[in-house]
Amino acid sequence: MARIVVPVLVGGRIIARIWLIDESPRVSEDDISTVVETTADLLPHLVEHNDQQLRDATHAGELLLGILEAGKDRRETLFQQLEDHYDLADSERLHVGVVCIEPDFDVSHTQPETLPLDSILNSVIGLSEGNNVAGYTRDNQLVLLTSLDEADRSRLAVLSDVVRRSAMLHATSVSAIGVGGAMGSVNDFSKSVRQAAFTARICQRVAGLEGQASWDSLGEYRLFLDTEWSLAGVSSIHAGVASLIEEHKTPLASTLLTYLERDGDVEETAATLNVHRTTLYYRLRQAKKALGGTLMGNDGFGVHAALRLAQLSGLLSLDPPFW
Repeated sequence: MARIVVPVLVGGRIIARIWLIDESPRVSEDDISTVVETTADLLPHLVEHNDQQLRDATHAGELLLGILEAGKDRRETLFQQLEDHYDLADSERLHVGVVCIEPDFDVSHTQPETLPLDSILNSVIGLSEGNNVAGYTRDNQLVLLTSLDEADRSRLAVLSDVVRRSAMLHATSVSAIGVGGAMGSVNDFSKSVRQAAFTARICQRVAGLEGQASWDSLGEYRLFLDTEWSLAGVSSIHAGVASLIEEHKTPLASTLLTYLERDGDVEETAATLNVHRTTLYYRLRQAKKALGGTLMGNDGFGVHAALRLAQLSGLLSLDPPFW
């Protein structure tokens, strides 16, 4: 059915929307005028509600930042305040979500601090309904503590729906959503923040994840949590792979990664690269020679991990290397 929305404005800021279903009898211009007039009576209450929600969100964010910086005893005190004031679940059911926001408008003449992160956070809290959320903003990210209790995939779907709708309300979009592992205790908050931020970063580089994932579903990518995403990081896993990249032999490295990503299936790898099997065998021999080892067992695992990190770091592409 058709819908009519009447925004409630304070200055140029929308603080509420009144939705009308346009069905029989149809909404008339007089009806809309009546709604607009009525908003004058609603305005003081809506302003106070909105301002209180902003104050609560700010206070919750301050508590979360305090938990990150405090010692163990102080963390537990601050977390108890969160539980008391915001009706969050016990820490064993809590997860951290990190949401990366990007503007849908041209920000070439806009200062980063003008991006409406606080307003988006406020909308996320308002739209979360029974799933209580606390959070704070940093850079172009929202850090959310949520007590969603569904299975992993459902939890991510619910969080994704809320944050993407909230971003749309403020002319922005979400580039990645990462959910950390269950906290277990308040002392795990900082760990879950790191896991969620890392997961969001992975989501921005791995196309198959479609911009959202949870720490528990990342699989082998979790191995790179504490590894630098650089040539030095690649070298720390396998020096031979780093040498391939440093010596500008990235087409050879790309062929090798394509082969390993397909579990050594020659037919599938050759088809993906659009080369004859003889050509593929030649490249694999060249790769083994350059690496000075085998692609089996521990050696193969190290090579694969280093190549995967090189791809994440932007040092290596899986586009077919034509040479």
